[in-house]
Amino acid sequence: MVEARVHKIILPTSDLPKAWLNPTPILAKMKKEVKPKNPEKADRLAEMEKYWAPSLLAIERSDSAEIPIPTSVVNLLIWAGRPTPLQRAYNLERALKTPAKIFYKREDIQYATTGKTNIAIPQAYYAAKDGFKRLIAAGGAQWGTAASIAARYQDLKLDVYLPKESLESKEPHRIVMEVNAAKVHGSPSEDTEVGKQMAKEDPNGSIATAFSEGVEDASKDDAAAVIFGNFFNTPIVFQSIAGLEAVAQCRMAGVY
Repeated sequence: MVEARVHKIILPTSDLPKAWLNPTPILAKMKKEVKPKNPEKADRLAEMEKYWAPSLLAIERSDSAEIPIPTSVVNLLIWAGRPTPLQRAYNLERALKTPAKIFYKREDIQYATTGKTNIAIPQAYYAAKDGFKRLIAAGGAQWGTAASIAARYQDLKLDVYLPKESLESKEPHRIVMEVNAAKVHGSPSEDTEVGKQMAKEDPNGSIATAFSEGVEDASKDDAAAVIFGNFFNTPIVFQSIAGLEAVAQCRMAGVY
């Protein structure tokens, strides 16, 4: 007799998390000593007011353990592929000869083939809500693809700065970005002063140069806002939806 096995656990859309988890206050409580707030970080965030949406800065500064997810954002995340399945790795368990139950989250089956839409969609929503007309994303090809989907959902213009070396090796991602009406810049580019300078030093480009070009671009346009795929707490907050889904799915599987 073949043993009945549950390979895939699907969370109903009605059970999607209603709030993101903010790890900052949770981690602060876990520390034995409460350190004073870093004045350098406060200064950096104040500087970012020139090119980051106020609603996103408010989340970055928030001490709340939970951040409510707007209904409009929930609907957009569903369109992009949420919730994603949780699957049981039976073959891996057998190969490892382990009594542990191993599960993995299929973030790769979303429209952008990555969980980065979890981060991009909320940022585009808040930027549009704050009145911005253009988004700027800098980083790798997956981040640019996710940003292009998010910008399209909000009918916002988008400029993406990608290292030239990455852009040349990830042609399918460029196509998706341009299908979503994004303007893609190979970094270092001739479109910014940073790009012109770095083209002499590192013509293949880097994430750091792309990021610097994006910030320079946004700083010159009051209608433009940068969206971030990493570096700050806010992307971690938005990415928590995957973990919160996984917790609910583990409960469905009876293992949490």
